[in-house]
Amino acid sequence: MVQVQNGRFHYNWLGGAGGGYPRYQQVRPEFDKTLGLFREFLDDQSIGEFSPNQWEVTYVNHIPKDSVWQSPIDWAALFKSLPGPWSGPNSVKLESLACEWHYEIEPQLGRLHAQLSHVHLKSPEKREILRLSLTARGPIASSGEKSLSLGEGLDLGHEAIVKAFWEMTSERAHEYWGYYNDAT
Repeated sequence: MVQVQNGRFHYNWLGGAGGGYPRYQQVRPEFDKTLGLFREFLDDQSIGEFSPNQWEVTYVNHIPKDSVWQSPIDWAALFKSLPGPWSGPNSVKLESLACEWHYEIEPQLGRLHAQLSHVHLKSPEKREILRLSLTARGPIASSGEKSLSLGEGLDLGHEAIVKAFWEMTSERAHEYWGYYNDAT
């Protein structure tokens, strides 16, 4: 899906239940081609030049109940480190969570934002998931500045997200998903 807004060009992939998951190496050339077509359109219509000032990559991961977890107590084994107590007095038990982490992509090339939440989806089918969203973004170089081009930023953002996902999730989860450090 392509979205064009004032000052923004979004290229999204929306997954479906049971559908294949395209890898970055497949999506990135499609993005470049679509952006090239958009730039040609702007030029053909004498609208102006596309001059982005920020890059951004987002991955939204749905981890359904009854996959690598069955109850909230299992979340501690799914992630290497989560805040909060996993058990309390006999009168309370963990039933949900929401967490955020924010990181610098060094040296000051961008930021990585991670959000984890427990969600009850209502459509298309009722199901319970953990939603882990990872967004990397940063500035695009203007002439003479020391920062990244659009393509360099997208590649850096992808790399930061893959590494963060690997570092945040446990070996047990990696084994369940068949996810290895070279997975992208």
